[in-house]
Amino acid sequence: MEESSQRTAPATDLGAAAEQTDIPPREDEILTPQFAPVPPGAAIHLSAQTPQPGEYFSYQLCTVAYSFSLPDGRSIAVTASHCGKVGDQVWAADEYGEFSYPAEPVGQVVYSDFYAADTHHLDVAFIELNEVGTSGQIPFHSAESLETNVATQLAQLPEHACKLGGSTHKTCGEVTHLPELSKLNADGEQLESESARARMCARTGDSGGPVYALRDGRPVIIGLVSGTTERMDGGTTCEDYPDMEVSFTPAVEVQRLADGLWGEAARADAATP
Repeated sequence: MEESSQRTAPATDLGAAAEQTDIPPREDEILTPQFAPVPPGAAIHLSAQTPQPGEYFSYQLCTVAYSFSLPDGRSIAVTASHCGKVGDQVWAADEYGEFSYPAEPVGQVVYSDFYAADTHHLDVAFIELNEVGTSGQIPFHSAESLETNVATQLAQLPEHACKLGGSTHKTCGEVTHLPELSKLNADGEQLESESARARMCARTGDSGGPVYALRDGRPVIIGLVSGTTERMDGGTTCEDYPDMEVSFTPAVEVQRLADGLWGEAARADAATP
Protein backbone atom coordinates (compact mmCIF):
# COMPACT_ATOMS: atom_id res chain seq x y z
CA MET A 1 0.00 0.00 0.00
CA GLU A 2 1.87 3.01 -1.21
CA GLU A 3 0.45 6.39 -2.14
CA SER A 4 2.16 7.96 -5.13
CA SER A 5 0.64 11.43 -5.24
CA GLN A 6 2.53 14.55 -4.14
CA ARG A 7 0.28 16.94 -2.25
CA THR A 8 1.36 20.26 -0.81
CA ALA A 9 -1.81 21.90 0.51
CA PRO A 10 -1.66 22.00 4.34
CA ALA A 11 -4.50 20.89 6.54
CA THR A 12 -6.79 23.78 7.38
CA ASP A 13 -9.53 24.61 9.84
CA LEU A 14 -12.81 23.55 8.21
CA GLY A 15 -14.80 25.56 10.71
CA ALA A 16 -12.87 28.72 9.84
CA ALA A 17 -13.45 28.10 6.13
CA ALA A 18 -17.18 27.84 6.75
CA GLU A 19 -17.14 31.12 8.66
CA GLN A 20 -15.48 32.93 5.76
CA THR A 21 -18.28 31.91 3.41
CA ASP A 22 -21.10 32.68 5.87
CA ILE A 23 -21.95 29.00 6.19
CA PRO A 24 -22.68 27.93 9.79
CA PRO A 25 -19.72 25.90 11.11
CA ARG A 26 -20.32 22.18 11.39
CA GLU A 27 -20.41 20.41 14.71
CA ASP A 28 -18.94 17.02 15.51
CA GLU A 29 -21.27 14.03 15.32
CA ILE A 30 -20.04 10.82 16.91
CA LEU A 31 -21.75 7.43 16.73
CA THR A 32 -21.07 4.63 19.19
CA PRO A 33 -22.43 1.21 18.11
CA GLN A 34 -24.06 -0.66 20.94
CA PHE A 35 -22.82 -3.97 19.50
CA ALA A 36 -19.37 -3.93 17.92
CA PRO A 37 -18.15 -7.55 17.75
CA VAL A 38 -14.71 -6.78 16.29
CA PRO A 39 -12.45 -4.43 18.26
CA PRO A 40 -10.80 -1.58 16.36
CA GLY A 41 -7.27 -2.56 15.36
CA ALA A 42 -7.98 -6.31 15.11
CA ALA A 43 -5.71 -8.10 12.62
CA ILE A 44 -7.44 -10.18 9.93
CA HIS A 45 -6.53 -12.28 6.89
CA LEU A 46 -8.44 -12.14 3.60
CA SER A 47 -8.29 -14.47 0.61
CA ALA A 48 -10.25 -15.55 -2.46
CA GLN A 49 -8.97 -19.08 -1.79
CA THR A 50 -10.05 -21.71 0.70
CA PRO A 51 -7.06 -23.26 2.47
CA GLN A 52 -6.49 -26.97 1.86
CA PRO A 53 -3.95 -29.23 3.57
CA GLY A 54 -0.69 -29.40 1.64
CA GLU A 55 -1.67 -26.70 -0.87
CA TYR A 56 -0.18 -23.23 -1.35
CA PHE A 57 -2.44 -20.58 0.18
CA SER A 58 -2.18 -16.86 -0.56
CA TYR A 59 -3.78 -14.34 1.79
CA GLN A 60 -3.67 -10.65 2.65
CA LEU A 61 -2.96 -9.38 6.16
CA CYS A 62 -5.00 -6.28 7.05
CA THR A 63 -6.67 -4.60 10.02
CA VAL A 64 -10.26 -3.79 11.01
CA ALA A 65 -11.11 -0.13 11.62
CA TYR A 66 -14.34 -0.80 13.52
CA SER A 67 -17.57 -2.79 13.38
CA PHE A 68 -21.30 -2.20 13.81
CA SER A 69 -24.59 -4.09 13.55
CA LEU A 70 -27.78 -3.75 11.52
CA PRO A 71 -31.35 -4.10 12.87
CA ASP A 72 -31.84 -7.38 10.98
CA GLY A 73 -29.09 -8.99 13.06
CA ARG A 74 -26.23 -8.77 10.57
CA SER A 75 -22.90 -7.40 11.78
CA ILE A 76 -20.45 -5.51 9.59
CA ALA A 77 -16.69 -4.97 9.96
CA VAL A 78 -14.87 -2.18 8.12
CA THR A 79 -11.45 -2.48 6.47
CA ALA A 80 -9.60 -1.17 3.39
CA SER A 81 -10.92 -1.88 -0.11
CA HIS A 82 -7.51 -2.84 -1.51
CA CYS A 83 -7.39 -5.65 1.07
CA GLY A 84 -10.06 -7.72 -0.65
CA LYS A 85 -12.84 -8.06 -3.19
CA VAL A 86 -16.45 -9.18 -2.91
CA GLY A 87 -16.60 -12.87 -2.04
CA ASP A 88 -13.22 -13.01 -0.31
CA GLN A 89 -13.28 -14.96 2.93
CA VAL A 90 -11.97 -13.45 6.17
CA TRP A 91 -10.21 -15.05 9.12
CA ALA A 92 -9.16 -13.62 12.47
CA ALA A 93 -5.38 -13.44 12.92
CA ASP A 94 -3.90 -15.04 16.01
CA GLU A 95 -2.23 -13.07 18.81
CA TYR A 96 0.97 -12.88 16.75
CA GLY A 97 -0.83 -11.64 13.63
CA GLU A 98 -0.34 -15.01 11.92
CA PHE A 99 -2.75 -17.30 10.08
CA SER A 100 -3.34 -20.49 12.03
CA TYR A 101 -4.63 -23.52 10.12
CA PRO A 102 -7.12 -25.08 10.47
CA ALA A 103 -9.35 -22.07 11.01
CA GLU A 104 -12.97 -21.14 10.50
CA PRO A 105 -13.77 -18.00 8.48
CA VAL A 106 -15.34 -15.20 10.50
CA GLY A 107 -17.00 -13.50 7.54
CA GLN A 108 -16.95 -12.53 3.89
CA VAL A 109 -16.40 -9.30 1.96
CA VAL A 110 -19.79 -8.07 0.69
CA TYR A 111 -18.72 -4.68 -0.69
CA SER A 112 -15.36 -3.26 -1.81
CA ASP A 113 -15.58 0.27 -3.17
CA PHE A 114 -12.48 0.32 -5.40
CA TYR A 115 -13.87 -2.63 -7.37
CA ALA A 116 -17.53 -1.57 -7.43
CA ALA A 117 -19.08 -0.53 -10.76
CA ASP A 118 -20.13 2.79 -9.22
CA THR A 119 -17.00 3.37 -7.14
CA HIS A 120 -16.80 6.40 -4.88
CA HIS A 121 -12.97 6.22 -4.92
CA LEU A 122 -12.90 5.27 -1.26
CA ASP A 123 -10.46 2.70 0.08
CA VAL A 124 -13.09 0.93 2.17
CA ALA A 125 -14.62 -2.55 2.20
CA PHE A 126 -17.42 -4.00 4.30
CA ILE A 127 -17.25 -7.52 5.72
CA GLU A 128 -20.41 -9.32 6.76
CA LEU A 129 -19.56 -11.36 9.83
CA ASN A 130 -20.94 -14.85 10.30
CA GLU A 131 -21.94 -16.55 13.55
CA VAL A 132 -18.33 -17.51 14.24
CA GLY A 133 -17.33 -13.86 13.88
CA THR A 134 -20.00 -12.50 16.20
CA SER A 135 -20.29 -15.20 18.86
CA GLY A 136 -16.82 -14.92 20.34
CA GLN A 137 -15.93 -18.52 19.40
CA ILE A 138 -12.75 -17.20 17.79
CA PRO A 139 -11.07 -14.24 19.52
CA PHE A 140 -9.99 -11.12 17.67
CA HIS A 141 -6.63 -9.66 18.66
CA SER A 142 -5.74 -5.97 18.75
CA ALA A 143 -2.48 -4.44 19.99
CA GLU A 144 -4.36 -2.00 22.22
CA SER A 145 -7.88 -1.45 23.45
CA LEU A 146 -9.76 1.29 21.58
CA GLU A 147 -13.36 2.35 21.99
CA THR A 148 -15.66 2.20 18.97
CA ASN A 149 -16.58 5.86 18.63
CA VAL A 150 -16.90 6.86 14.97
CA ALA A 151 -16.95 10.39 13.55
CA THR A 152 -19.85 10.84 11.12
CA GLN A 153 -19.32 14.59 10.94
CA LEU A 154 -16.37 16.74 11.98
CA ALA A 155 -16.13 20.49 12.38
CA GLN A 156 -12.47 20.15 11.41
CA LEU A 157 -9.77 17.56 11.16
CA PRO A 158 -7.63 17.37 14.30
CA GLU A 159 -4.05 18.59 14.27
CA HIS A 160 -2.76 15.30 15.67
CA ALA A 161 -3.88 11.70 15.14
CA CYS A 162 -2.83 8.12 15.82
CA LYS A 163 -3.35 4.85 14.01
CA LEU A 164 -3.65 1.30 15.29
CA GLY A 165 -2.50 -1.45 12.93
CA GLY A 166 -1.86 -5.15 12.94
CA SER A 167 1.81 -4.73 11.97
CA THR A 168 3.27 -1.56 13.48
CA HIS A 169 0.57 -1.19 16.12
CA LYS A 170 0.17 2.38 17.46
CA THR A 171 1.93 5.30 15.79
CA CYS A 172 1.04 8.98 15.98
CA GLY A 173 1.78 12.28 14.28
CA GLU A 174 0.64 15.57 12.81
CA VAL A 175 -2.26 15.68 10.34
CA THR A 176 -0.76 17.31 7.24
CA HIS A 177 -3.34 17.25 4.43
CA LEU A 178 -7.09 17.57 4.01
CA PRO A 179 -8.97 14.88 2.05
CA GLU A 180 -8.48 15.01 -1.70
CA LEU A 181 -8.24 12.62 -4.65
CA SER A 182 -4.84 10.95 -4.99
CA LYS A 183 -3.23 7.84 -6.47
CA LEU A 184 -2.77 4.65 -4.47
CA ASN A 185 -0.46 1.86 -5.64
CA ALA A 186 -1.77 -1.50 -4.44
CA ASP A 187 -0.43 -4.83 -5.71
CA GLY A 188 0.61 -3.32 -9.03
CA GLU A 189 -2.67 -1.45 -9.52
CA GLN A 190 -2.89 2.34 -9.48
CA LEU A 191 -6.18 3.37 -7.92
CA GLU A 192 -7.78 6.77 -7.36
CA SER A 193 -8.55 7.30 -3.71
CA GLU A 194 -9.97 10.13 -1.63
CA SER A 195 -7.83 10.46 1.47
CA ALA A 196 -6.34 12.79 4.06
CA ARG A 197 -2.80 12.39 5.36
CA ALA A 198 -0.84 12.38 8.62
CA ARG A 199 2.86 12.10 9.46
CA MET A 200 3.11 8.65 11.02
CA CYS A 201 4.34 5.18 10.18
CA ALA A 202 2.60 2.10 8.75
CA ARG A 203 3.49 -0.96 6.73
CA THR A 204 1.80 -3.91 5.02
CA GLY A 205 -0.74 -5.37 7.42
CA ASP A 206 -1.80 -2.01 8.87
CA SER A 207 -4.19 -1.25 5.98
CA GLY A 208 -7.75 -0.73 7.17
CA GLY A 209 -6.69 0.07 10.72
CA PRO A 210 -8.41 2.88 12.63
CA VAL A 211 -7.01 6.41 12.55
CA TYR A 212 -8.23 8.20 15.64
CA ALA A 213 -7.89 11.39 17.65
CA LEU A 214 -9.04 12.75 20.99
CA ARG A 215 -12.27 14.73 20.84
CA ASP A 216 -13.46 16.16 24.16
CA GLY A 217 -11.07 13.84 25.96
CA ARG A 218 -12.09 10.56 24.34
CA PRO A 219 -10.70 8.68 21.32
CA VAL A 220 -12.79 9.01 18.16
CA ILE A 221 -12.13 7.13 14.91
CA ILE A 222 -11.74 9.69 12.12
CA GLY A 223 -10.58 7.39 9.33
CA LEU A 224 -8.92 4.15 8.28
CA VAL A 225 -5.39 3.48 7.01
CA SER A 226 -5.11 3.44 3.21
CA GLY A 227 -1.50 3.94 2.09
CA THR A 228 1.91 5.38 2.84
CA THR A 229 4.31 7.76 1.11
CA GLU A 230 7.20 5.32 1.65
CA ARG A 231 7.44 1.55 1.63
CA MET A 232 9.22 0.00 4.60
CA ASP A 233 12.01 -2.43 3.72
CA GLY A 234 12.48 -5.69 5.55
CA GLY A 235 14.43 -5.41 8.78
CA THR A 236 13.58 -1.73 9.24
CA THR A 237 11.44 -0.04 11.88
CA CYS A 238 9.36 3.13 12.08
CA GLU A 239 12.37 4.95 13.52
CA ASP A 240 14.03 4.59 10.10
CA TYR A 241 11.22 6.57 8.41
CA PRO A 242 10.76 9.85 10.31
CA ASP A 243 9.17 11.61 7.30
CA MET A 244 6.73 8.87 6.30
CA GLU A 245 3.09 9.90 5.96
CA VAL A 246 -0.01 7.71 6.09
CA SER A 247 -3.01 8.41 3.89
CA PHE A 248 -6.36 7.62 5.48
CA THR A 249 -9.93 7.35 4.22
CA PRO A 250 -12.18 9.75 6.18
CA ALA A 251 -14.65 8.01 8.49
CA VAL A 252 -17.26 10.62 7.56
CA GLU A 253 -17.17 9.35 3.95
CA VAL A 254 -17.19 5.73 5.09
CA GLN A 255 -20.36 6.30 7.08
CA ARG A 256 -21.93 8.20 4.18
CA LEU A 257 -21.24 5.17 1.98
CA ALA A 258 -22.71 2.83 4.60
CA ASP A 259 -25.82 5.02 4.70
CA GLY A 260 -26.10 4.65 0.93
CA LEU A 261 -25.88 0.87 1.16
CA TRP A 262 -28.10 0.24 4.17
CA GLY A 263 -29.91 3.55 4.77
CA GLU A 264 -30.69 4.52 8.34
CA ALA A 265 -30.14 0.88 9.31
CA ALA A 266 -26.40 1.60 9.31
CA ARG A 267 -26.93 3.93 12.27
CA ALA A 268 -29.81 2.14 13.99
CA ASP A 269 -27.57 0.30 16.45
CA ALA A 270 -25.69 3.44 17.43
CA ALA A 271 -26.11 6.03 20.11
CA THR A 272 -25.10 9.65 19.68
CA PRO A 273 -23.40 10.59 22.98
